Amino acid sequence: MNKNNKAKARKVFLTDQEYEPLHEQAENAALSFSAYARNVLLSQEVSTEVPLRQAVCELLCRYINLVNVYVLDPEAKNKFIELENELWQSIK
Repeated sequence: MNKNNKAKARKVFLTDQEYEPLHEQAENAALSFSAYARNVLLSQEVSTEVPLRQAVCELLCRYINLVNVYVLDPEAKNKFIELENELWQSIK
């Protein structure tokens, strides 16, 4: 990292009423408050749907594991794998 690009602490003052909803949004996005605030201040899009996305990803992993174990027909297995790939692309 370039010396000039080194992150520095900056003071930002918030009331409790301002801080609480931002803190909750940071938790929903699975980010630290600092990382969430930095993304918001820099106008970067932040998804607060991460827990839902994580749950879907976990289910997809379980799904493909079951397909690999129980689907014996290679053609059917390939169709399930294609569907899995489409689903992964749609949640990225």
